Amino acid sequence: MTGKLDVPGQLKMATLDEAVKITQRLHGLVERMAAAANKMEPISSYSQQVRRTGAPLVSLLKTHFGLISDHVAQMMIIAGRTGSDRVRVRALREGVGQLKMQLEVTATRTREIHTVKEEAAPPETQP
Repeated sequence: MTGKLDVPGQLKMATLDEAVKITQRLHGLVERMAAAANKMEPISSYSQQVRRTGAPLVSLLKTHFGLISDHVAQMMIIAGRTGSDRVRVRALREGVGQLKMQLEVTATRTREIHTVKEEAAPPETQP
């Protein structure tokens, strides 16, 4: 038996693949932000970049994956807060880690739910 995804599953997987790409970009920004915070450099420009990168991710995920979209929106709020840079960076690192985990689990569940099993054709009998 082999399986392939139905049309809704294909759409969801395409959305998740794009979300993973944007998440990788977001992870790079957060790590550069952490490096700047360790050097005691200002991180406000990184905060703006995180918010700009996160906005398309929120709208991308909103249609099929609302809870993950809400998580990204919360990360954007954290990026915009004032206060300790180290606390903000730590929260964003944790947020990116959770986001990656959620995307991976969702991709696995989407494959499980939307896989259409194809039966092998029965052998023909000879008269």
